[in-house]
Order: sequence, then C-alpha cells, then structure tokens
Amino acid sequence: ATAASYGARAGNGVILVTTKRGIEQEAQYTLNSNYGLQSFTMRPHAVNSVQNAQFENVSRANAGMPMIWSQDDIDGFADVVAGNIPEYFTGNLPEYFNTDWWSETLRDYAPQIQTNLSVRGGSEKIKYFISGGIYHQESLFRSNDLKNNKYNVRSNLDVALTKKLTLGIDLSILQNNLVGPSWDMHSNAGHFGVMTLLFRSRPQYPAYYPDRSKYSAMGNDDLNP
Repeated sequence: ATAASYGARAGNGVILVTTKRGIEQEAQYTLNSNYGLQSFTMRPHAVNSVQNAQFENVSRANAGMPMIWSQDDIDGFADVVAGNIPEYFTGNLPEYFNTDWWSETLRDYAPQIQTNLSVRGGSEKIKYFISGGIYHQESLFRSNDLKNNKYNVRSNLDVALTKKLTLGIDLSILQNNLVGPSWDMHSNAGHFGVMTLLFRSRPQYPAYYPDRSKYSAMGNDDLNP
C-alpha cells in the first residue's frame, strides 16, 4: 500500500512531514519571537599607513622600480597613527591619513528579528490552523543598504462536508524582499566586489572629505600616491 502511493522506494515505509492542522478545541493562540545578533567569526586586522607605505616601497624596490613614499611621507603617516595630527577637520584637507577601511565599511554586529503568531482550533464541522510570520535581517555594512524582509502566511482549513467526506483547503503565501549587491561580494568576471576592495584598499587614502556628505575613493588603484 505504501509503494502504491509513494513509489517502489517506499517499500520500507516513508516519513511524512506535514504542517500543523486544526483540532476540535477553543481557539488557542501561540506567539513566538526571537532577537539575535550576527557577526563575523573573524575579521582581518589591516596594516596602518606607515606599514603599508613601507611595504609598497619594498615591493617596488624588489621590482627594480623607484620608491613612491619618501621618509617625510612615512613620518607624516606616523604622526597620524600616533594621533599627533587629526585626520579630519573643518578646513583644508590634511596631507596624511590612516584609514581603517574595515571599520569604516563594516560594523561588529547586525540584528535579526523573527516573530510568528498562530491560532489553532475548530469545531466538529470546521477545523483551522492559521499562522503568520515576519523575519527582518539587517546588514553588517555600516550603510545598512543590504536588508532582508520576509513575510509568510499559512492557512490550513478542514471542512467536514459529510461523515465520510472532508474538504481540505491549504494556503501558503511567502513574500521575500531581499536587497543585495548586484555583483558578487568578492570578484566576478573582472569586477571587484566589496570584500575584494577592502583587501586592496590603502590606508593612506581618506574615507571622507571635509564635507562628510561626500565619500572618498577606496584607494585600490595603481601604486601611485
């Protein structure tokens, strides 16, 4: 009998996974809600401007190319790293920076919330189970541009038409509003994703101009100061 319904591979039995259905009882409401925080299991610690400038000079020297950072430049970066020169101020743009692009781009934690409400009950003639849920997930990007909002509704209705005939009406609706990147987060077909750019970004570049509404480029171009 099992094989007749579910095929030859069901000869040893089958396991059926079904959703809840209504039972003959007064309406019973159930509310479940949880709040969680997501984070990176590991995040690289990038070098500062002094170290990066020194590495670039060594790399170019090994390739037989002239160095691009003078000792005055390295000393200027060292002053910024030590906190002797402010990176951002109102007025002219300073000459030296020490930008942590990982901290500028990513935050440590991002929330996710899930809530579900259901009602179950019925009479001898009609039994019902109805549930609805909301899922909201934010992004680890400080801009919080990437989000995921999911809404679902399920309704299982059983109507006894006669003593031997029951009509079952099952309805399931799911809407998922996902805002994600148009490209891969790493690299694809020659396009550099955000995570790749973070590894390639140079701390010598500013994250902001004096006008904080304008963003600077993430220094991922050729090795030119």
